[in-house]
Amino acid sequence: MSHTDPFAELTRLQNELNRIFSTLLESGETPAGTLSQWDPAMDVVDAKSAVRILLEVPGVRIETIRVRARGTTIVVSGKKEPAVNQGGDRKFHCMERSFGPFTKSITLTQSINSHDGRAFLSAGVLCLEFPKVPDLRSREVDIPVRAGDEDPACTPGGQAPPPSKPRRKPTERTKK
Repeated sequence: MSHTDPFAELTRLQNELNRIFSTLLESGETPAGTLSQWDPAMDVVDAKSAVRILLEVPGVRIETIRVRARGTTIVVSGKKEPAVNQGGDRKFHCMERSFGPFTKSITLTQSINSHDGRAFLSAGVLCLEFPKVPDLRSREVDIPVRAGDEDPACTPGGQAPPPSKPRRKPTERTKK
């Protein structure tokens, strides 16, 4: 029975992984896509009269940011360009800063007025503000109950009266 050195096998595996990651870093690709995908940090603040969304987007130019709202869903997208491009005589030894396109979809629990939404970019923080609106669907409403004989359509075997025809305005022809 031959005994193999477990550390030799781990060293071989580590060398293989280093080779794979080195190749991926040089090409800029990963199995899931590109290394440039990033996800900005976000806070959602429920204030008294508005909902505020704060996204950390340092280095993102204002002209690349797009904000869309539909119902209670807000979608923010943009793109952060790398500060330094790799290539030529430049090669990264370490790359920890994220860049590339991003899309963030936020579903709110509060109904908002998306038509009056505002967006501000200051000091690398994108602030979105949407006024709250009352959600009438979740409001409880008392409906008075009346006697059924007021509407024949609601009585057993009863039928609603036929709809009345709208009256026409007299024209010059009908006046003669």
